[in-house]
Amino acid sequence: MRHARCSLVAFASVLASALLPLPASAAIQEFQQPDAYAVVIGISQYREEVIPKVAYAVQDAQAVAKLLETQAGIPRSHIRLLTDAKATGNDLRTVSQWLRMRVKPESVVYVYYAGHGTPDPKTGDAFLVPWDGHPDYPDGLYPLKALYESLNALPAKQVLVLLDSCFSGSVGRSLLAKGARPMVLSLENPLLAAGKVVVLAASTGTQISSDYDKAGHGLFTYALLTGLHGEADQDKDGLVTLKELYPYVRKQVAETAVEELNREQTPVLLPGEEVLGVRSALPVTVARARPYEALRQTGREITGKDGAPMVLVPAGEFIMGSNDGDADEKPERRVTLEAFYIDKYEVSTKLYATFIQDTRRAQPSDWSQQVALVGSGDRPVVNVTWHDADAYCRHYGKRLPTEQEWEKAARGTDGRKYPWGNEEPSSRHALFNTRWNGYGTLATVESYEAGKSPYGLYHMAGNVWEWTSSDYDNSTKVLRGGSWLYNAGLVRSADRYRVDPSLRLSDLGFRCAQDAR
Repeated sequence: MRHARCSLVAFASVLASALLPLPASAAIQEFQQPDAYAVVIGISQYREEVIPKVAYAVQDAQAVAKLLETQAGIPRSHIRLLTDAKATGNDLRTVSQWLRMRVKPESVVYVYYAGHGTPDPKTGDAFLVPWDGHPDYPDGLYPLKALYESLNALPAKQVLVLLDSCFSGSVGRSLLAKGARPMVLSLENPLLAAGKVVVLAASTGTQISSDYDKAGHGLFTYALLTGLHGEADQDKDGLVTLKELYPYVRKQVAETAVEELNREQTPVLLPGEEVLGVRSALPVTVARARPYEALRQTGREITGKDGAPMVLVPAGEFIMGSNDGDADEKPERRVTLEAFYIDKYEVSTKLYATFIQDTRRAQPSDWSQQVALVGSGDRPVVNVTWHDADAYCRHYGKRLPTEQEWEKAARGTDGRKYPWGNEEPSSRHALFNTRWNGYGTLATVESYEAGKSPYGLYHMAGNVWEWTSSDYDNSTKVLRGGSWLYNAGLVRSADRYRVDPSLRLSDLGFRCAQDAR
């Protein structure tokens, strides 16, 4: 399905070394911005349920924040990530204060916002819509000109603003007050001509900004991410400059919008392209040899021999482990895997019943209770040993996933804390920290839509622990994912648990994987 979006992305910043000569190739690998700061905002789900969801806004923000840390060299402590309920009107209004207390004359500031925008039909002014905002109540909105003014007032060296939001009220990531009509809107402001702020906007004031389902990002943000990752490095010197980034993003967005989405969308540079003549050599990020991998770049889905849908996880790097977790999760590191398929859902009682019938394998200890509830929805099979799980997968030409494969499938490539992002778990995301009340305690395998992983997998957090093929030590196997019994800390994607492979538990199940050929 194709969507449109109107979201603002503000990257207030340019590097502390912006006006200095470009670093030599040997120094590029150590490109750091110790005095740079970034505020990254993404709002997908608004407090008011009548406001349409912005499909990839939080995912966009998380990917941008990670890129600013890993390739723009901004310290993690200098990046403030605000998503959904943490991006209220008050949060947006205090952003400038947070920056003002930290920014120095040599600082570069990045500000990114992804979410709804809205116009004022009377004045033509553009507004950001905070998590708790509504277009019918202007006092709860955040004026775009206020953003420009606050950024221009910072004692920073340079400010670059990127807008991935439309404000015309036409469709998608743009909202209108009741009774108002779409309008032509200017995103410009006199401050842009005279101040230090440069704006790269996703579209003109008459166009909409599109979602790009194929990549799991906004179209503009996806072009931005691929460009900053290195695709825009035209002279191959290892740095992506503003002069390289703008034409790359403009070309990619305009062509993709017409060819794949059947609409027009053309990014613009404000106050005008003449700014490239002054700041053309401005380095933005270090280019990487390996292309950017979109979070939802799954390619295709197949059906396993047991009838279960399986999702492709592409080859490439991902961030494994956590420096903030338990000792056995450290250090956080980059791991490269070959492509593989993994079950979209946990193996259900219904599927396991067919396996028992075909193989005459011994039934789990509470099998009658599990089978009794099959008619009310597929729940994950439990009370199976590692050997049972391994036998099931092998019977259908599959295998248990390694813990490395399991973790990549759960958290994608951006180092997120949970399958859905970095937002703390709630009853929307996963079944955890609850009491056992029989087999019906478990959630059906196709439930908890909000808790899906970047690759569209269900219950990679909570419900039941899942066996992996990996040894923890000589006598135990690694479990992943947490369960209905455990607290939020144990449903983190990097969390590891170990048990004897012969153990049977009411919160222990599995899913299968297989090589991609």
